[in-house]
Amino acid sequence: MADTESFDLVAEFNALLFEAGSIWDVIDRRQGHEVTLTLPTEHEARVICEEWNRQEGRERFKVVKRAA
Repeated sequence: MADTESFDLVAEFNALLFEAGSIWDVIDRRQGHEVTLTLPTEHEARVICEEWNRQEGRERFKVVKRAA
């Protein structure tokens, strides 16, 4: 039987999402639309983007789906 303690389900799931082309970037509008963060789910990207924008007090960051 395989060693299940070394198996990281979240990491494996994220790897599958990346392979399937589910890649979401948080871009910084102030830095020439530079990619600031890359995540495998839209929900994670939007939550982080909203929090960063709240901290900035303006719409500095934006979530975009990476083109395949």
